[in-house]
Amino acid sequence: MLNLDQVRLLENKVERAVQMIKSLHTEKDALKKEIEARDRRISELEKLIIVFKDDQSKIEEGIINALNQLSAFEDASYTKKHETRPSASEFETAAPVSAGSKPESFSTPSPKTSSQQAPAADPVSEEPVSDNLQKDLDDVLGQSSDASKQMDIF
Repeated sequence: MLNLDQVRLLENKVERAVQMIKSLHTEKDALKKEIEARDRRISELEKLIIVFKDDQSKIEEGIINALNQLSAFEDASYTKKHETRPSASEFETAAPVSAGSKPESFSTPSPKTSSQQAPAADPVSEEPVSDNLQKDLDDVLGQSSDASKQMDIF
């Protein structure tokens, strides 16, 4: 037969088991709430990633577009420069020769002093291409970028 002490011992064990079950349910609910909060944060971060990727592609497109415009500008400037200044061989082919007369040679200029003579390799004295490009950029932008020596592309 069961005695009173055994019943009380069984009753205490059941009470502890019930308390343990309640605490485990409470902990389970808290963990579920934490999981939900973290899932919300994950979805927020995933949305931010999508926005950043979209912004990144727009930035890349903008940079590529700016580089293409700069390249087109440089090409136009380069071709314009070379079209407006024909080479010496173009001058020779453009000079008309009358029939029956001997071809005229170009008159030689009067001797210049050493400070006035242009270098033999460069018959037309020009500024470096980078200086011309810088001046063109300054004209387009309406400001001198010599002060900072940096170009703001944004």
